[in-house]
Amino acid sequence: REQALVAEAVPSLAARGPLVPQARTRFFRLMLVGTRSVERATLDFELVLERDGERRTVDFVVVEVKDSGRGAPSPLVLALRAARARLRSFSKYSVAVATLGAARVTTLRPLVNIVQRGLR
Repeated sequence: REQALVAEAVPSLAARGPLVPQARTRFFRLMLVGTRSVERATLDFELVLERDGERRTVDFVVVEVKDSGRGAPSPLVLALRAARARLRSFSKYSVAVATLGAARVTTLRPLVNIVQRGLR
């Protein structure tokens, strides 16, 4: 079914052959929504990276904050900064691919190092 969707949406990509997953990510997600603002946040925890039977769990929470873009700092971002949380932008899937060795992605090396410290 997915291959048919790809073939319909991007025929040139489908002509190269079937797409094969390189890694999987699984996690539990908690969503928070502001009652007096347009801010919302997702907290992903118990992040599991999987590839070729290798399974690693990451020991930290990934927080994504979305706000109105009004320019004022988000209260949640301010609280995270005060708690000395590391603020980074990244793709969980890309980090899984790089961390589990499916690809050498040098631009992700600093993030991979952070993730590897949190692996168990």
